Amino acid sequence: MTTTSSRRSLSASRVRAYEQCPAAFRHRHVDGLPDPVGQAARVGVACHAALERAAAGRFDGVAEGPACATEALTHLATVDPTLLKGEAEWAECAEVLKAGAPYEFGEQLLEPESTWELQLAPEVSARGIWDLTRLRRLDGGAEAVDYKCGPSVPLSREEAKYSPQVGLYLVALHEAYPDAPSWTCTLHYVRHGERVSVQWSPALDRYHRARALAVEQAWHTGYFPATPSERCRYCPFRTFCDDYQKTLKGADAGAGVPEDPSDLLEERIRVSGLLKLLEGRKKDLDAAIRGLMGSQTGLETDEAVARLRSRRTKTVSARFLPLAAEQLGKNVSEVVANLASVSATKAKALAGDNPELLALLDEHTTTKTATWLEVKERPA
Repeated sequence: MTTTSSRRSLSASRVRAYEQCPAAFRHRHVDGLPDPVGQAARVGVACHAALERAAAGRFDGVAEGPACATEALTHLATVDPTLLKGEAEWAECAEVLKAGAPYEFGEQLLEPESTWELQLAPEVSARGIWDLTRLRRLDGGAEAVDYKCGPSVPLSREEAKYSPQVGLYLVALHEAYPDAPSWTCTLHYVRHGERVSVQWSPALDRYHRARALAVEQAWHTGYFPATPSERCRYCPFRTFCDDYQKTLKGADAGAGVPEDPSDLLEERIRVSGLLKLLEGRKKDLDAAIRGLMGSQTGLETDEAVARLRSRRTKTVSARFLPLAAEQLGKNVSEVVANLASVSATKAKALAGDNPELLALLDEHTTTKTATWLEVKERPA
């Protein structure tokens, strides 16, 4: 595959990112804002590194079952112990690799972690990395394998056909091995032990080329509108996204119900997405509260939360009523009328400075402290 100087270099992940939200794409790929790396990403990188090493055949005599990948992971832990943070992440990575076996390295292996590049137009290229490429022994067909080590639910075969990754992988595979009798892209969902395969066809080739070129054209012209959706919950750029903030503030609980069926369905979808956005916002606020509690108390986060989010409640026994009536020279009905309800605050106000009545109040009051988990959210 020949290359020329490109106006923009695309990849499957960039096409997918632009289609999900052009504004987030701009923040990440144009503005160059940092994208935090979490535990799931670190585990995924370690799993890929172990599978690459196992596929390279550096463990002679090791079977193709779980051992081939887990032995490679053990080697990685020795040569690069900082690849993951803590024993829990290494243990998770080992469990993921065991779940995905066998890995079928017995086919005619071309190479693991091979780079591909193709020209979509005179000034537009796309590039990426196949986790594994091989020729199948039965029919000689070329196959590109991509390992999915995250918890995502596997795509159906029909969904995979229209995945930007599968599409561009197939286009590149067809160009790289034009003499092969067939071309297949396989998504290996390691955590689930499942594989989803899609074959190249002329129609899919045309579709994914046009799709990638459309994204490149929008990128080149600076078209980056925000598209708020449930994905905003996980977007690292949402805190300074005006459209996200407007969407959160746009919840109109008093709006009427549309009469037109299509409008009704559209509004239902909008509200469902909004609920998910609000749930994400609630999690952000909870995390901020926990951080604030920890910083102000110097305690571990969970301990600080348990202390500061506790709530004390006082309950006054009904036996206090006749005793209060006797002390005040009133009947019980008059005491109840003054209290309205038997609450500690109102009972204390009724007792005033009367020491005997205050002593009775303390005797008949029960105090309970509710912890974080026991405190129910107050209704709005």
